[in-house]
Amino acid sequence: MSNVLFQRLSQASVLPELRAALVHLVEHDWSRESSAAQEHGTLYAALASIFGMLGGGEQKALEPFLIAWYTLRAAVLRLDHLQDADIDLTDDFKTDATHAQHYNHILASYVLATAMLDEIDNQLIASARIHRLRRLWNDSLLEAASGQERDLTAQWSYSSPQEVLEFYEQAIRAKAGSIYRIGFGGVAVLATDNQPTIDALCRIGEVFGTLLQLNDDLLDAAVEDEPALSLSQAYRTACEASGLELPTHGVHAYARHVYRSYLEYVRRLVMTLPLATQHVVLSLFHQAFGSDDESSSST
Repeated sequence: MSNVLFQRLSQASVLPELRAALVHLVEHDWSRESSAAQEHGTLYAALASIFGMLGGGEQKALEPFLIAWYTLRAAVLRLDHLQDADIDLTDDFKTDATHAQHYNHILASYVLATAMLDEIDNQLIASARIHRLRRLWNDSLLEAASGQERDLTAQWSYSSPQEVLEFYEQAIRAKAGSIYRIGFGGVAVLATDNQPTIDALCRIGEVFGTLLQLNDDLLDAAVEDEPALSLSQAYRTACEASGLELPTHGVHAYARHVYRSYLEYVRRLVMTLPLATQHVVLSLFHQAFGSDDESSSST
């Protein structure tokens, strides 16, 4: 996959300093042996399967989009790490780069991801579908930016516990859910003109990303003294607004409730999809989050 990105990069007049930085990031993203790489194999294969099941044709028609989306996802994750000042940044960036260079590299990675959409062959996929994909891509990224802005500027000033939790849920759905909406929904947009199917897969992707973010927030809260906008923080603020003294570990029980609610929603959504696609989606959620009981233990 990295070779395809390098080929696209070679088509642009990029000066050697940035080219070297982008090569480093691309190689890091596509070659690292980690849990993310294992997830990549599972999710990549699942999305490609869904494309074929919906009548999209051969996988090669979808590859430019999947490469673009994975590159985009890596850039967005890197931006989140940079803004949160995560120590893992040294694994991603060259250690001699400045803070300003890091932001420039992320911007360039995003542009490279978007440039990969140029490689979608309109002889294999209808031009109207490619146009709709670009609209989904841009609108979802604007929403992701709004979620990140809320994360960076959140002020907990709500009196109702429900308002607090909705404030948090809106943030992670925008921040992470919209990115996965592009992945799941983009595959559907390129494969079919059936709008209910597209809508269902957009929502399913949104839930997938939201649950991943919820999981990450709980893990981060265990190691960070002052976590950013997170479920633990929202739960604590909601408890204060309610006036009730609830145990700290209650956030994990609440997380289990959130998981179950979202997974039940996904089960309803998949019923509108072809049977084979239902199995792929439910298997993907099971692999990522386990059953209701297993997902609770992962939190």
